[in-house]
Amino acid sequence: MIHRVEEYIKIPRPIFQRENIQEVVEAALQAISNEVMEKNVSFRLETGGLKGDGSLFLDKGLMVLALSHVFRNSIDAVTLAASGKKKKEVKIGLLEEGEELGISVSDRGEGIVKKDLDRIFEPFFSTRPERIGLGLTFVKRVMEEHGGRVEVDSRLKRGTTVTLFFQKDRRRKIRRELLSQEASE
Repeated sequence: MIHRVEEYIKIPRPIFQRENIQEVVEAALQAISNEVMEKNVSFRLETGGLKGDGSLFLDKGLMVLALSHVFRNSIDAVTLAASGKKKKEVKIGLLEEGEELGISVSDRGEGIVKKDLDRIFEPFFSTRPERIGLGLTFVKRVMEEHGGRVEVDSRLKRGTTVTLFFQKDRRRKIRRELLSQEASE
């Protein structure tokens, strides 16, 4: 628990480097590979939604850690919801829309109750007593540090999709903001 609290409090300033989004996802999957095998969950990575080379500026270490939290939530969801012949699978989709790249993580788990959806990013909020409730809080904070956003779509008994959206070229956005401030002065 102390480790998770420290992890949240001491999020370092990101060190941005050009990274390939698929390689970042694969590194995060590697980081949780023991849990994946232990709980017999399969991950399917779909890259068909990428139009370009899938490169963007981000802090790979922070993103691997953030994705690991999202993946663990999906592992828990499909493990708890699995019954009989239902396959324990999580789908990861890489997508590109306009000036954004995205990572979509979908599971067919239990889903999130509508009243809890507004609270999932709050520190220490968890529906599982054995959990601390800092995973998605960490993810949201890391995404904000990257100039991105997190969207969650969930249906009870049908599953959840968490999508992380990044600006393709953060530098261009920052330059535009600086130029528009100078123009308004």
